[in-house]
Amino acid sequence: MIIVIISVCVFALIEYFRTSLGFIYWRKLKLKIYEVGYLNNYSKKIKRTLIFCFCIEVFIGFYLDVFRELADKQQKDKILNRRLMDFCIAVIQKKYYLSSVSDDSIYKETLPEEIYAKVKDKEQSVRMLTASEERELFNRDLKRIKRIFNHLVIVFDKNHSEKMYDQICTLAVNYKKIGVVPLRNLFYHAYHFMADYDRVISLKLYLHYLNVKRGSITFKHKAIIKYNVTKLFDNETQKQKFETICDQFRQDNDLEKAFERTEELFKRGRRKISLHIDSIREANTMQHEVAQMLGQYLDSDEPVKNEQPVVVESDHTLERRKELFDLFISHSFRLNQQELNIFAASRGLFRDTFIERINDDYYETFDDLLIEEDGDDYVLNEDYYKQLNG
Repeated sequence: MIIVIISVCVFALIEYFRTSLGFIYWRKLKLKIYEVGYLNNYSKKIKRTLIFCFCIEVFIGFYLDVFRELADKQQKDKILNRRLMDFCIAVIQKKYYLSSVSDDSIYKETLPEEIYAKVKDKEQSVRMLTASEERELFNRDLKRIKRIFNHLVIVFDKNHSEKMYDQICTLAVNYKKIGVVPLRNLFYHAYHFMADYDRVISLKLYLHYLNVKRGSITFKHKAIIKYNVTKLFDNETQKQKFETICDQFRQDNDLEKAFERTEELFKRGRRKISLHIDSIREANTMQHEVAQMLGQYLDSDEPVKNEQPVVVESDHTLERRKELFDLFISHSFRLNQQELNIFAASRGLFRDTFIERINDDYYETFDDLLIEEDGDDYVLNEDYYKQLNG
């Protein structure tokens, strides 16, 4: 029995030395005894949050670079070093998109100002990942591509739409082996986002979306949602022409040609204007008559009626949305156009604008429309509504 206990203890000790980061990098990084202790005590969290060996090595180098510039008293402060490690982990996670970008202001409050400034200063020197390291991250973390896209959205400059387009395409080209679904989602979300800023680029990204695994018989591509149709096209004819471009692309698989046709769709040509001399004279006569009538009106002593403008309340109020949702529920989540028109008119609302703003506010939540047209009816998505009130 004693032999078994000793064996278990020895095995546990060997395992501790083998897996603890302090002991692993002791000789390689010439660690001091308390540096070994800090890394050993934090090994589990470091491995859990950074996962990959190359990320862990970058973290240790970054942490030690800051730690070794601290005063002796600060180096031996265990609480201070635990907070410093947490901050350094957050920096590496943000740099390599290992997790969603978080606000680092909490560390500004818990760390001394000079240490916080030192970390932020050295953050710029953290090395970029190699191509093979990037591929490994993407192969093992499919959500990473979405985190990078979210970052691009945050730093997006609406005056440089082309830059955003190039970044999305570069991202897709470099990581085309990560799988079909992440790439489709990337281009679909990018098209939807850019619809607010540049319709040509938005439609080119939609064509990229159609191009991902376009030969698949098991996947049906999403059509451009009605919410975006009004942003991307001036009229129904323009929309139909783009649908023709998509159909032609499905047949000839020529993406560049589809891009050219899309750009041509929005080029505004110069229209020739021919003026008839009689039309000009007629317009001048009408202008003279209107001027005379206006002069007579201004010279009269009749007081001008001061009519108050009709004030329409904001259609963004929660009360009105609740009234609409209640109306949908009382009609089994379906209303016809007449019922919706009566509801909107009685409250001084524009029906289409009201519906569009509701869909706009909830689109980021569901990645879909909350209220959709179905023939002559409007349908409130029952599942989404239940999620909102779950």
